[in-house]
Amino acid sequence: MKYRTKILPSFRTGCCSGLDRVHSANLWVAVCVFFTGSGYTLGQKNEQKASPDVRRIVGQNAAAPSVQRLALAENLTLLSPSDTLLIFEYLKATSAKSSGIVSDLQTEYKIKNALLNCLRRSSVPAQKQFLCYIEILENPKIDIAIRDYVVQHMTGLLLREDCSTTLRNDLTNYLFNNSGKHPATTLPGTILLSLNQVYQQQLRQPDFFYGKLVQGNRLLDTCKTVAGTGDINPQNIASAIAVAGEVYPTETPDKFPEWITETFQQCTTGESIKPNSEKAFVALAGARALLDSKDSSLRGMVHSTAKKLGTSSLTGRLLNGALPRRQTKQSVPAPKQLP
Repeated sequence: MKYRTKILPSFRTGCCSGLDRVHSANLWVAVCVFFTGSGYTLGQKNEQKASPDVRRIVGQNAAAPSVQRLALAENLTLLSPSDTLLIFEYLKATSAKSSGIVSDLQTEYKIKNALLNCLRRSSVPAQKQFLCYIEILENPKIDIAIRDYVVQHMTGLLLREDCSTTLRNDLTNYLFNNSGKHPATTLPGTILLSLNQVYQQQLRQPDFFYGKLVQGNRLLDTCKTVAGTGDINPQNIASAIAVAGEVYPTETPDKFPEWITETFQQCTTGESIKPNSEKAFVALAGARALLDSKDSSLRGMVHSTAKKLGTSSLTGRLLNGALPRRQTKQSVPAPKQLP
């Protein structure tokens, strides 16, 4: 069975053979990779070579209860090449059933997250992990919760010392360029939040990245683009507002993003976002960003809007709950007079 996926040029070194370089109009060259049955297929050969614990967790005949499998996954340390291949295939499975394992969904999420944590801590090269993760992100049949996990772990890998500058730049560009894909899912928002984590890390440790890996202005522009995408999941708009609200004070301290103000007004005066519950949480994200601004008129707009809406609607209740509480002066009792 052949498996095909697009990868970035920096993945070429150290990867399996059979890479064909295909020129793209993008900033990098896309590469098509074909994995044969002896590579990434979940075969009996790989499973036989894997460690007993990994076989119990992800093997085709894994029969241990989910709680035991989760405990094993959380305590995994050293991984052999066969362990890694077996885990990769388990992560890429579109469901627990397709991987040959019957389990409750929530525990399966926890097991996969624990395995992703193990991979990030392991000596498995960041390059190989990225290969697997991009394949997961590009497959819409894989559960969106797992794809969200993968985005977070990808940006976590960017902080590893074995992740080269070239690989960091390529993967950062990949995330930026794919932030607008799959607007109906939560992936765009997860990508923005994860890129912001890297951006904030840069501010704390500027020397670690040898320059700016995530450009603040680019992140702000991407937030605006994502928020303005047609048929976008409203959760992504809320995430875009939250990220832009954290980034602009460093990049454009005297210029509050106008699109946040416009989105807030649309959510509190019109019917631009449905259902109303989603509109309310987008309005809340906008209110928080406006309340943190240095512009007193923007802060005042939130106060007046909250007062106007009252508490009869969900939007009104959320806005009024976001307002800073007034500090009431407590009367200090007069000192007792000595007899």
